[in-house]
Amino acid sequence: MLQSKRGLGGTPGSMANGCWPPLKLITYWREARGDPEFEKEVESVTVVYVPDFGIAALQMILRLNQNGFCFLLDMASEEAELFVMMLGMGFFTCNGQFYRMTTPSRLTVSEVKIAVLRYAKTEDEEFVLHPESLVTAMPFSDAEAWQRRVLALDEFQNDWPLGPLRLNVHFPKGHGANLG
Repeated sequence: MLQSKRGLGGTPGSMANGCWPPLKLITYWREARGDPEFEKEVESVTVVYVPDFGIAALQMILRLNQNGFCFLLDMASEEAELFVMMLGMGFFTCNGQFYRMTTPSRLTVSEVKIAVLRYAKTEDEEFVLHPESLVTAMPFSDAEAWQRRVLALDEFQNDWPLGPLRLNVHFPKGHGANLG
């Protein structure tokens, strides 16, 4: 399941070095594809279609916006292929069994190449790529149940008469917790 905090890490307003990261990605992807050696190495990724990361980023942002900031991803879809490559570039971070849309801390042509090559290396002897091998996944029914819980919690918080609930957890000195 993919999540994003509203208004953070994936909107056109989140600028890095004066350029919206998906626009940088489009530029870097074009540059990477101009390298004949790289193009040959990732032929398994581009043989059926050439990934369009700009459209993929926009579609994912729209899905997050339409679905209450989380959506499910079918690992047998073209979108999953794009997702795993964008994950490798830093557009998503794993939070347990969930992924959060993020702004890459450092995006370069080299990082784009590495992510696409990593995905290309999932090809098996029958020439099938396996995006599921690069992610933490859960059964679709479990993901749907989690999504319902997340959406219900968000709805509850938005309906709270005093505004959204904020949970502040304080631990005694020396008793920390990793809250993700």
